[in-house]
Amino acid sequence: MAYLENNLLLTIAIPTYNRSNFLDQALLSIYNQIGDKADLIEIIVSDNNSSDNTTEVVNQHIRNGLPINYVKNDVNKGADFNISQCFKLANGKFVLTFGDDDKLLNGTIDKIIAVIKEYPDFGILYLNWRLISDGILAIDEKSPVLMFNDYEDFLKKISHNITFISGNVVNKKFVKDIYFEKYFATSLIQLPFFLTAVLNSPYNLYFQEPSVAVPVNNSGGYSICTVFGSNINQIFQEYSTDEKRKRTFKAIKDELLTVCFPGWIKRLKSSGHKFTDVEIHKVLKPIYKDNLNYWIYNYPLIIQPGRMLNITWPVYTLYSLFITKVLKKRVRFKYTIAKI
Repeated sequence: MAYLENNLLLTIAIPTYNRSNFLDQALLSIYNQIGDKADLIEIIVSDNNSSDNTTEVVNQHIRNGLPINYVKNDVNKGADFNISQCFKLANGKFVLTFGDDDKLLNGTIDKIIAVIKEYPDFGILYLNWRLISDGILAIDEKSPVLMFNDYEDFLKKISHNITFISGNVVNKKFVKDIYFEKYFATSLIQLPFFLTAVLNSPYNLYFQEPSVAVPVNNSGGYSICTVFGSNINQIFQEYSTDEKRKRTFKAIKDELLTVCFPGWIKRLKSSGHKFTDVEIHKVLKPIYKDNLNYWIYNYPLIIQPGRMLNITWPVYTLYSLFITKVLKKRVRFKYTIAKI
């Protein structure tokens, strides 16, 4: 396939606020592998007016040779504004917004650039993730890249990870005129950007082996039930222009209820989480009351006191495995192996 003539291929844009220690490690994970590709890559750090030593950390990486465009807001304008600013400032043909507490595993940038050069018409290149605590430092270079010609198969494969900002490399030519301000305060400002790229492109790609390392339980400051209840449903409804899209988004919501919410509910009933949720059922019921999965997988956890849930969790795990085996149909995805 044709090589892209403009040298600036990829923007890696990091929104940050008062997490200089994490940011330092994120930038180091990029610096360690950028090598002779600095002329192909732009690094943006969008700082939401941090009061810690973020500026010093960024300047040190600039002195070390990392090509960073550092933008510091005059006031904290909120996480959604900061993420949208990353998209707007990006000059590369492709953009990866990257969480300031995540790390790129060694070899990832080489593989991203190779994929961009060989398959420049993808909408999304999804980067799988693993926990930092796993101790894996590099990707498996022989791991295949999967090509999905049908967006339904692709979105069902990555499911709720379509919201993961560090996991989606976006081809900007398929994204036009996103009115980001409409999605402020949703904590999902990235979702319309990602969905538009997926739905408008001829194919999408998937790194099968993880290439992003993420910390354990480092999210918070918002209501997870609101974000993945009313907010995500509102955006899906906006994009549900035909039956195929409705079917696709329902599959993602079913995955949220059966795979994600049980663990989230358990965390919300503990004392160690950073979310703002108080009344779980009151928030989720209006959104998911007509979905049987809510009553089977989530409600039995919601009605239990936190201490009791810690005791009954092993029983619930067996119960959910049994129910899933009985009710859930095996999904087969259609894809081909991309040649890199």
